[in-house]
Amino acid sequence: MLAYRYFGDVRFLKRSEEIVSQVLGKQSREGWFLEYDGADPGYQSLCMYYLSRYQCLNPTEKLATALDNSVEFLAWFSHPDGTLGGEYGSRRTNIFYPGGLSILGQSNSQASGIVLNASRGGESGLAVSLSDVDMGNLAPLSENQIALSENLQNMLPPAPLPFSRKRSFRVFLEAGMVAVGYSKYYAIVGLRNGGVLKVFSKDMQKVVVDNCGYVGVTGRNKKITTQISQDYSILVNSENRIVFKIQFYELLDAVPTPFRMILLRVLNLTVMRNVRMGNFIKKILVRLLISKKKPFPATLTRDIQFSEQEISITDVVETDAKSKSKGFRSLFFGHRFVGLHMASSRYYPGLSAKNTPEVTIDGNELDRSVKELSTAGETTLKWNVDFRHYIANENTHDK
Repeated sequence: MLAYRYFGDVRFLKRSEEIVSQVLGKQSREGWFLEYDGADPGYQSLCMYYLSRYQCLNPTEKLATALDNSVEFLAWFSHPDGTLGGEYGSRRTNIFYPGGLSILGQSNSQASGIVLNASRGGESGLAVSLSDVDMGNLAPLSENQIALSENLQNMLPPAPLPFSRKRSFRVFLEAGMVAVGYSKYYAIVGLRNGGVLKVFSKDMQKVVVDNCGYVGVTGRNKKITTQISQDYSILVNSENRIVFKIQFYELLDAVPTPFRMILLRVLNLTVMRNVRMGNFIKKILVRLLISKKKPFPATLTRDIQFSEQEISITDVVETDAKSKSKGFRSLFFGHRFVGLHMASSRYYPGLSAKNTPEVTIDGNELDRSVKELSTAGETTLKWNVDFRHYIANENTHDK
């Protein structure tokens, strides 16, 4: 659109309208824009920056409505500690680009609320900032910070965000995300990403559960995980209980080797200098590192029950007879990790890495579960989060 403004060539105008139309065509009825396999709040904020800039140059009612719907969706994934997004998104990003929301904040008070909440996270050191990112994200994040400084004083007073309500509940079935809030906590469940569960204490304004799913190693040394973007089955769906079933997949854990690094550098200096060839090779790499999915014959049924003071979780892991005969060497869960290759999701988590009280499971319980999987083909793990406990002593772990 800027090229059309500068050069007056109508071809630039038509092409910009085509691109925006394509983007809007991939917006879900729930308000999110498609990022690989689904919704990703972090990268959605960057998408909204470019769309809001376009709206300023070539405003349309259709785009204005799309942006308002996008703000409504994004508001549910602003956290009490000032962060936004995370491993429950399709690209696992928790980086926030404030420029677009600051533009929209001049007419949308909920956008103002998202921006100011994220600014608080940046000031506390919990959110990803310019000092954390690599060169690839330095330019767009810097541009967004400049836009924020230009628009901050013109934003409307912020509207309350969903996490600030005494009671909130929303299921986004297409995105595969659930947000549940009570007076003491705010929880987000990533159904589509293997049951990721993030829980925030409102009193402490910090994350107290950062459970990114299961990782296991089979008897044949094959790594498996639930944290792969996938279809899911909801068995129970209510405001105080959700039960869903998901699949284990082989873990996408390709790492650089000297040969791979040399090959990539040679490609960068030769065939990838051609735009079409570069995009073609990029698609191949995305398929190998992100989109390639190989199911493993094991499932997780997670039952989460919410109440005013407590969250109770029951996990049932099952495997078939063939996998049972091969055995399991280990099974882990309860920690933060990323189950695919996505550079923008792996920034150092700041102070939250030191200040997160983790809900843990006794090591003996995990050992028992591994033995049960190898003998009976099924195991059950139960754990809970008691918020009376966290209020009394924030440094004590629940088990």
